Amino acid sequence: MRRGSLPVHSGIPIVPQIGIGPRLSGTSQFAVALGPMRTHEFTADIQKVRGSHTLSAGVLYFRIHAFDDGFGTAAGFDQFPSSAVFESNSNVSSTEDGLASMPLNLPSSLVVFVGNTSADIKTHWIGSYVQDKWQVSKKLNIQFGLRWDYEAPPRYRNAQFTMWNMNCPFGTFTSPDQVRATQEACLMMPVPFTPMPTAFNPNPLSWPFPNARKSIWDPKYNGWQPRFGFSYVTAQKVSHWFDQCDLKRFDR
Repeated sequence: MRRGSLPVHSGIPIVPQIGIGPRLSGTSQFAVALGPMRTHEFTADIQKVRGSHTLSAGVLYFRIHAFDDGFGTAAGFDQFPSSAVFESNSNVSSTEDGLASMPLNLPSSLVVFVGNTSADIKTHWIGSYVQDKWQVSKKLNIQFGLRWDYEAPPRYRNAQFTMWNMNCPFGTFTSPDQVRATQEACLMMPVPFTPMPTAFNPNPLSWPFPNARKSIWDPKYNGWQPRFGFSYVTAQKVSHWFDQCDLKRFDR
């Protein structure tokens, strides 16, 4: 493929999706992964010692802005025959070598993405916690606390997003009525939308009012995480190291 057909994103060209029969089944890369990501993180923690208690509290704010151009290409070079003369039972599709067509830039198939398939998403997370470390004695301390996380729904720029109902019916639809019934059950529109009529479906289903949020998922408020722990010192000069993850191997 010509170099000009490979899109470049942030200075990195996309790996083209090329299949060369029978040698290469094909690389696979829909588009450049989400990125670059612009993230901002702010944290604040306070701590106060009051008698045998150590009180702690904190908050975290995490903002994410991720985007990509959404462009991709795919090309296939099949095993086309080099002669029009074959035996009666020969397999035409697996004859010869697709590599012969690749240097000539003669693909058997070419796929490109048409329209706006890019992504421009913003979201933010909030985490907060309170905790108490109670020094019951010289050997025993107890820690308990509570954390709560909030995850805001990701939003596309200009609300360019359509949700999908995973419980929609499956099957083959051959009539406009079946198509409209499937659209009504499956498509979730965050903005009013009226599709253009076609010869197959002259009266398409329309959405005069949104029936879904302008986001990938609903906001998540139920991030409650209680904490409890304790430690007890059996002997001041004895300790035991339990290397569950084989960390010694990484220290060598």
